[in-house]
Amino acid sequence: MSTIPVRREEITPEWLGALLSGVGECVIANLDLEEMTGHNPDLSQLFRVRIDYSERTTAYPDVVIVKIPPEDETVRLREAPYPFVGELASYRLLESYQGGSIARMYGAAEDQTERTACFVFEDLGVFPEGQ
Repeated sequence: MSTIPVRREEITPEWLGALLSGVGECVIANLDLEEMTGHNPDLSQLFRVRIDYSERTTAYPDVVIVKIPPEDETVRLREAPYPFVGELASYRLLESYQGGSIARMYGAAEDQTERTACFVFEDLGVFPEGQ
């Protein structure tokens, strides 16, 4: 069983608030999740999340992109060993470049046992037609 979200319903106000708390405490009242990818169980799941806060500072985003691993445990464990850990390391390495043409990573969580990771990114806008 994963220690990070792998299902849409596991992306909760409490979980997201804890990941965003790196820029100061916030209290999230409600989340509106929009699935950005057709649910392909072999790929990570992407959601655009609109956030309603009951307490926040101006440092908090109104909209973020949440990327979580596949829901299916067999697929997740088969695909997990290196891509997720490598992706997390890449974003940490490129942190000083984030906020320009690279989406800012607001937070990430790692499941050490499964070697998977989930991410909360800045929303840079809509996908181009056909992508």
